[in-house]
This record gives sequence, C-alpha cells and structure tokens, in this order.
Amino acid sequence: MSPRIHARDAMKTHEHPPKASALGRFARACLLLTLISGCGDKSASTADRPSVAETPAVVTEHQPVPVAQATRAVGEACDTGGASECRSGICLRTGADPATGHFCSVQCQDEADCPRTWRCTRLHPSAGGRACMPPEGWKSTVAETR
Repeated sequence: MSPRIHARDAMKTHEHPPKASALGRFARACLLLTLISGCGDKSASTADRPSVAETPAVVTEHQPVPVAQATRAVGEACDTGGASECRSGICLRTGADPATGHFCSVQCQDEADCPRTWRCTRLHPSAGGRACMPPEGWKSTVAETR
C-alpha cells in the first residue's frame, strides 16, 4: 500500500519564502532615508524660522475689557467693554469684523419692545431668546424709542 499524501502536506514541501517586490524595497528605502534625514542636527533648521514675535496671529478673538459701571443705552457701541458697558447687559455684534460692530440691545417679545426702526429677532430658541436688532447700516448712537 502506498502512503497517501494530502494536498496540504504537498503544499508544505513546495513553499518558498515570498520575494520582496521592487516597490516594497523602494518603499522601505524611502522610509529609511526619511528617518535618517529627520535625525540630524536641528540647530541649522531653526535659524530659518521666524521668531515668535514675527509670526502673525492666525486666529484672533475679540475679548472685551469689563468696565466698572454700565453707562450705554440701547443702540450705543459696546466694542470695548462688551455687555458690561450696556445698561441692559446685552451687547450684540453685526458684521464680519470681530472687533467692531458691537451695540447695546435689549430683550424683546415683539417689535413694540424695540426702538423705532429696529426689529425683534429670535437669537436663541429658548424663552427670552429674542433681542432688538438695528436696521441694516446702523451707526452707533442712542436708538430712538417708540
């Protein structure tokens, strides 16, 4: 009786280690060169970088400086002190420039609560989330009451 050879046993006798492809060898060589070049002396590369003082700010944020007493009426500018400048405690902004366009406002339920030519606008879906908004092109000044 002849010994039986299973297919899996036959495959084991003919296995060869996989050959590295040219692309795989190239990728490993690139990785090695990248690692070696990144381990050099860093002092030369930092000389080319601008100092922290020369680096421009990427993102800026308007940060009002609180004032001791609120003196501004609805319609007046509150660019410097923010809500702390407004007697109503509400300072809103119109326009794209984050440092300008701030004005004092007041909460409202409808147009009758707002100064003349202003509209009562929902700013937030909660109760009390409405405030008076000036007409387009508003220049900071005390708003005329109804």
